[in-house]
Amino acid sequence: METPPNYTYALTTDELALYWPNLEEGKNFHFTSLKRKGYKCIWYALMADVGGIEMLWFKEVYDLEPNSLDHSAAGYAKCFEKYYGFELCDTFDFEEGFIKVVLYEDQNGDFKHVARFLPNGNLTSKMGNYEDIEHTIDAVCGNEYGYPKLVMKKTLNEDTYQDFISKYPIL
Repeated sequence: METPPNYTYALTTDELALYWPNLEEGKNFHFTSLKRKGYKCIWYALMADVGGIEMLWFKEVYDLEPNSLDHSAAGYAKCFEKYYGFELCDTFDFEEGFIKVVLYEDQNGDFKHVARFLPNGNLTSKMGNYEDIEHTIDAVCGNEYGYPKLVMKKTLNEDTYQDFISKYPIL
């Protein structure tokens, strides 16, 4: 990605140190977009038109009761399976022909983040209201996003897969 002249990343060094202390630019992550609002990590990772998705969104769209919602990674996995066609899998590696995502959970058992695998084995994430980044699986671990808990995959049809590969070639 070519950064425009005089562009300053919204995700500052101080914020990285505070929220994502494991991220080291140039070592285990790099920026892949400019700051964009209007979508969050779930929309970005699932490659689905789901807007500002969160568990309350599932209540509004699918008429689920908030008290019955499971806010763990497993709870989100059930929603990803039921509404978006993902299935749980065992390997934390890219698999050709699939979109694969990792769900992160904190020590309290709450879902915190989801990232998508890239063909080179790294992941890509939308960092809240900040930029998108490419990173290693453990680079975003910590208090803000928790730790990798589950991995899911979904078969891509040939057109979607070719579009995905053209954007993220196997390195």
